[in-house]
Amino acid sequence: MIIDPSAFDLNDPLLDALHEVFALEDYLTTMEEHISHIQRSQKLKLDAYIKKEKLTPDDPEWHEAIQKYDHWVDFLLPRFFRGPFLVSLYALYEAVVTEIADLIRAKQPRLKPFSTFRRREKLSFLERARKYYDEILRIELCPDKTTWDRLTVLSELRNAVAHANGRVEMLRPEKSA
Repeated sequence: MIIDPSAFDLNDPLLDALHEVFALEDYLTTMEEHISHIQRSQKLKLDAYIKKEKLTPDDPEWHEAIQKYDHWVDFLLPRFFRGPFLVSLYALYEAVVTEIADLIRAKQPRLKPFSTFRRREKLSFLERARKYYDEILRIELCPDKTTWDRLTVLSELRNAVAHANGRVEMLRPEKSA
């Protein structure tokens, strides 16, 4: 997508973040197209293998080939492509939340900096940001419960990708259920 800079306020301090959102959107579209392309390609290979080997549903090899294909195209392939996207999306969210807090503080220097807010407590970024916005900035960070729940899931998925290669169950089995 070509972005027309005349449509934006070039003095907007969040202009870079807006461009990052557009870039992630383009990346998502391209990634999904690529996943579909690989899935179609793998289906052609599967069909060719089944035809070459003259396999039928009565053959155990047929079932094994179908099972391997399904696991690859429905589980592994999307996980490996979408994982980095989820990490980037969450990183962008963290960066924007931090940048907005810093921009507000620049206008009101008497406020405690976000970077030092409740560092000693064991809080996730989302919890710390929500408390900072509420207690220091007096702004509700995310008033919509559904959106907040999605952000929480995104955070957990980000952690699963970054720390457990996308396997949510390896992070905290008691919480992922």
